[in-house]
Amino acid sequence: MLDNYAIADITERMWDLYRAVVSGARPHGAGRPATLSIKGHANTNDGRFPENDPEAENAPLFTVVTVCLNAQQHLAGALDSVLAQSCSDYEMLVIDGGSTDDTLDVVRVREGAFGGQLRWISEPDRGLYDAMNKGLHRARGRYVVYLGADDRLDPDALAAVERTIRQSGAVEIVCGAARVLGPDGSWCEPASVSERRGMPRRAPARHQSIFVRASALRAVGGFDTRYRIAADYDAYLRLRESGAQQELITAQLSEFRLGGASSVNALDTARDYRDVRIAHGANSAIENAAMWKAVVGVRLHALMMKLWGGDTRARPVPDCGRRLRVLVVSLGRRGGVTEYGYLMSKALRESCEVAAISSADADNRERWPELGIPHLEVATFTGVASMLLSSLAFWRFSSMRAFAREFRPDVIYYPGGHAWKPILGFILPRSAITVLTVHDPELHRGEDTLSFRLLAAVNRLRVYGYVLLNE
Repeated sequence: MLDNYAIADITERMWDLYRAVVSGARPHGAGRPATLSIKGHANTNDGRFPENDPEAENAPLFTVVTVCLNAQQHLAGALDSVLAQSCSDYEMLVIDGGSTDDTLDVVRVREGAFGGQLRWISEPDRGLYDAMNKGLHRARGRYVVYLGADDRLDPDALAAVERTIRQSGAVEIVCGAARVLGPDGSWCEPASVSERRGMPRRAPARHQSIFVRASALRAVGGFDTRYRIAADYDAYLRLRESGAQQELITAQLSEFRLGGASSVNALDTARDYRDVRIAHGANSAIENAAMWKAVVGVRLHALMMKLWGGDTRARPVPDCGRRLRVLVVSLGRRGGVTEYGYLMSKALRESCEVAAISSADADNRERWPELGIPHLEVATFTGVASMLLSSLAFWRFSSMRAFAREFRPDVIYYPGGHAWKPILGFILPRSAITVLTVHDPELHRGEDTLSFRLLAAVNRLRVYGYVLLNE
């Protein structure tokens, strides 16, 4: 049974989703090392990394390194997020690749605010990882973190990592959560460990949320510049193979904006990851198959989003002084989904403006008028043949479109998936965000079929949030 606390929490999450998605608002909000052999790795420790003394009395605990080139649009936000840290035991290091815009003016303006904790250089480099190696070479802090020019550290990020270091002692790697800012909204990625055939699939977190003991990273040679995209993954594997200990924490440490090289080029990213894994002893045939599977999956998803993804442009935030408008689309005919749609509509009306579209064939159709909310009843279908024919009944979709446009919802909420959802994604207001209930993450008996999986995948398009029900 849904209690008031559960409904309040769901409503608040809907508001958070709406604010974050439609306006681009940015809410603030130790695994065992694998035993692996390295094959074909070139030693990149060629004297560039001197034996710095990170334990010196005047050495800061952290070095925040930002590598940039022509980054005047975003760099100020990254630097300001470091200035806002609750822990001041750090130095800020900017490695500029010879910018021709006003990037260096952004740095100079903030030198005074950093009070001597900011150092920077501007000179040509041989690419991203060459510049990151320059940062590692110049870092005086015991731990180093790489923050992109368009990324942000959470205000308490350094403080959270400092507590972890004090408590864990000799840990070389600390990984935390990151909030990812994408074109369709934002989401939080917790630090986690994932392996394939005994080798980590990736680093446990986005590199903006990974803090590494500088001496350990220098000892394994820094970043191998042969890799254009996955040299940080390669460095992580070498750290783990060297025996470096890691600690995963729940705190959100950074915000990461999609759009870098690894975000926009699926094939190059997959190739680089394949090459790194093969260099660390993985089977080349298996890695080649995994690479093409990943590329096809990414491109298929991109095609489906292009066909059915809808409008993802920024929209104005509603006046927070009013109540959230939620349109419940409950088209199930029987079972738990139908009852859940009714119960959620009943509960949400206590804190939201609610309207509902329900099936004329639903078991509980006589109960909907009792709610006293704007309500549209539509005939759905009872079998596969009628489902196909119903997709041609344009007058039904026209009535739903008119009803939704008049209500002007902030959120369109589906209590469960439905075969009509891809069509509704086109005709219902695209200014609203979509929230879908997933009733069980595990498929039930009889549901593990290609057609059911395809329908489930299509239902997830243009979904910005989920309500998960699972016993």
